[in-house]
Amino acid sequence: MESGEDYAKRSERVKALLSSYYGDSGQGPSAPPGGHAQQGTPAGRGPPVAHIGGIAAIDTPTFNADQHTSDILRIFSLEKLMVEHRNMAREIKNIDSDMQQLVYENYNKFITATDTIRTMKSSIDAMESEMLRLQQTASVVAEKSLSVSNKLQQRRESMEQLYKVQRLLRKLQTVFELPRKMRAALEEDALDTAVGLYAEAQPLLHKYGGRGTFKVIALESDFVAQEISQLLKKRLTERKDDTEQCVLLLRKLGEPDDTLQDKYLTGRVARVKRVLAEAAIVADAMAAAAAASAGGQQQPVPPPPKAQLSAPESWGWTGGNPPQLRTFLRALDEKFINGVQETVVNVVRFFLPEGSDDSPEAAAAKRKPLVTLSRELFGEYFSIVRRVVSDAAKAGVLRGSLLREARAQAAKEGGSAVLSVNSPALEQLSSDWGAEAIAQALSTMSIDVGLLAAHLPELQLKERALEVVQASIQQHVTLSFAALKQRVIDAAVAVRTALASEAADAGPGSAGPGAILQQGSVYLAELLQRGLAVLLQGLRGYESAGGARLLASWRDQWVDLVQGGLQSFFGGLLLASLELAALRYDGGDLMREALKASGTAGGGLVGQGSAGPDLMGPPTGPAGAAAGAAQELVKPGLVLLLAKLCKFLEQVMVPWVMETIAASFASAGGPGGGGGGGGASGVDLPPSFVPGEVARRLSAASSAMVLAYVEMHGRQLSVMVRRSTGSVSWLTCKEPRGPRPVCSLLLERLARVEAEAAGLLDEPGSSMGTGVNLGSSVHGAGRKAGDHRESGAAGTSALYGGISNPFGGRDSSAVERNVAKLFREKVHMTGSVPLASPAILAAIASVALKSLLESIRLETLGRAGLQQLQLDVASLRPHLRRFLLRGGGGKGDGAAVVEQLLEDVVLSATERCVEPQLLEAAVVERILASASSER
Repeated sequence: MESGEDYAKRSERVKALLSSYYGDSGQGPSAPPGGHAQQGTPAGRGPPVAHIGGIAAIDTPTFNADQHTSDILRIFSLEKLMVEHRNMAREIKNIDSDMQQLVYENYNKFITATDTIRTMKSSIDAMESEMLRLQQTASVVAEKSLSVSNKLQQRRESMEQLYKVQRLLRKLQTVFELPRKMRAALEEDALDTAVGLYAEAQPLLHKYGGRGTFKVIALESDFVAQEISQLLKKRLTERKDDTEQCVLLLRKLGEPDDTLQDKYLTGRVARVKRVLAEAAIVADAMAAAAAASAGGQQQPVPPPPKAQLSAPESWGWTGGNPPQLRTFLRALDEKFINGVQETVVNVVRFFLPEGSDDSPEAAAAKRKPLVTLSRELFGEYFSIVRRVVSDAAKAGVLRGSLLREARAQAAKEGGSAVLSVNSPALEQLSSDWGAEAIAQALSTMSIDVGLLAAHLPELQLKERALEVVQASIQQHVTLSFAALKQRVIDAAVAVRTALASEAADAGPGSAGPGAILQQGSVYLAELLQRGLAVLLQGLRGYESAGGARLLASWRDQWVDLVQGGLQSFFGGLLLASLELAALRYDGGDLMREALKASGTAGGGLVGQGSAGPDLMGPPTGPAGAAAGAAQELVKPGLVLLLAKLCKFLEQVMVPWVMETIAASFASAGGPGGGGGGGGASGVDLPPSFVPGEVARRLSAASSAMVLAYVEMHGRQLSVMVRRSTGSVSWLTCKEPRGPRPVCSLLLERLARVEAEAAGLLDEPGSSMGTGVNLGSSVHGAGRKAGDHRESGAAGTSALYGGISNPFGGRDSSAVERNVAKLFREKVHMTGSVPLASPAILAAIASVALKSLLESIRLETLGRAGLQQLQLDVASLRPHLRRFLLRGGGGKGDGAAVVEQLLEDVVLSATERCVEPQLLEAAVVERILASASSER
């Protein structure tokens, strides 16, 4: 069988042959010079294929056979000419075969068409005679039918006239007494009797009411009928007990059903709209009271004037307090649902009776006014319900999260005072987030609306009520997680503000950035643990007090909603942390993993509530000013704090959330459930909360922040090291008398970093307490000469003491060192940095030493310069060992990287030295001890 590609090529070739056969081959674009057309395809059909060697295509209109032959003979070799010959022979054969096949097919088609035309001609000839005979028969039948109809027409008309006269004579006596009887019945309030007499006489009066005595009778009876109609219409709008009788009597008086239904609906709708208008006024008062309560102001809200709200007590208004949510919805349903239900029942009963002979289209047309007005009324009703539930949700979220109180405290106190774990805004977090009240109110609304679902199936009231329930609960859940997320972000911004204030007001009595970072770390951890615990406990209120029935039809979607809120909560905190750390996507693996599926690099999250609705707008006061700054210099300590926060979320909060979901928010499919509405559709979908993905992203973000922290400090040290290296004339410098001052500065910076990292990462027993003061001079008083012998000079002597001859053996020593490097165990200098003080210090020290190594490789050193660098390395080595090896040491860790870089610095200096002669170990000891004693 032909493959798909061969079949496609053959089809294209057949189309091209047909086009060429019928003469339109020249309309398409010609093949470009320098290539043949596709095999078997005329010019202008299909994509051209370049010929080997750039020879002009054969199928182009400007093809020159002599020129083509000359070019081929000139360019192609004999082997290529034979290949070209075979290709052209094969193409000619294929084209001839295809043309022959086309001729056969066209010939068969022509024969078939000729046979079909011959058959049609013979059939039409026989049909013509049959049609003529049928026409003659029809003419005979029509003539006979006309004759019979003419003979009976006169007698039929006479009989019909006599029958009509007989019917009229029977009613004459009743008609002459009609006005008197109707007036008597009206005076006795027997409206049904009067209307019945008038309805019976209407056919006769309509026919003969314009003649003689009948004209007077018709005028008198119509006048009485108008009085009765006006009285019935007045009773229809004012009284409820005799609505049915009024409608029936008006219908007998000739009032059209459409007009009558419109008048009835207009009166009833106006009454229901007054109820909705009063409900909107009460909702405004409830919103004002909720806003005042959330702001800590317990002021009474007086009821509106009587002109706007006739009976405030009927809405549950007590004194100066507007009704609660559930009380308001009960009162609204009692007034609105009952009014609409009564209207619908009466309209269906009077104007749309069951069992009528109307077609479905006519019945739908009659129900259209009722359905239209009901849809409008329920639209306003659901809008009011969503509004009051939304206001209650916002008030409940503010009450549960204490977001307003926390921001008020931050605006009042500022600094690190707001980061106390004993602050009221943290200790008073409660599980009352408004879920129980909202569940009770929505359950009441859902039950009441379901009473009208059978009467108005066109409105799909149950489905619309379920949509309102789902939208309201979703908004509440979203607001809840957004409020807690905003509190965490505000706390992080408060840390940033406190660090900036401490840097501006730094003095002898200041606590320093370490204390602020430690306090902020404890506060953030406590806020996350307490906040998520009370929030999830508060959301469980939907499953009690009627909420179980409310969530029964979409239990899985509810679980997915909560899990999706948790997913967005962790994702929002991650993005906000990256923004506070001023990290953007740089193409690296860590940032790609951290920003996976987020769709944003975190821009604007701190000021906008981290991709969630902010209930109060951006914070005010010092925190708000810090958050609103366009570009604020990021403190390295804040970046390390955010890295620790992400690691805390990954290692503590995500496992706790998994346990809570399995215990309280597991769907029917088990923990994690079938997310995305899988419970309703029966389709197993991924869960909304994916702890593995969240943990991976948080871990990547933490690693990226640790690397950023290392880069910040490493950049400062690198600049310091490069400047100090560039300021020394290494070729002509004097004999060394001690380490350079840059070594002291380097160790001082590392000591500050160690204090900051160890305090923030809860690592007791840093090297600051081991008797070695890294922030002091390299040759502090506590250092003994034996330390150099054990760690510094001894190691240097073992590695570099063999280079003592400045002239002889230099090449052989270099070869030996290079061979030793080949067999030395490889130490990895790339990858992420663990969130631990020794690893961070090792990474920062490695950056500084790499800068020193790169700077030395660009210099030319003399003997004194090499020895000065040897003294620098010997002075740095013991201190770096003491606080780096606290992590346990080992192959491939930070300590090994630092050791290797120290060795590489001296090796590179030796290679760049014109007179490579290192000091003996004893000499190094003596110089360092002498420098120490002088200080």
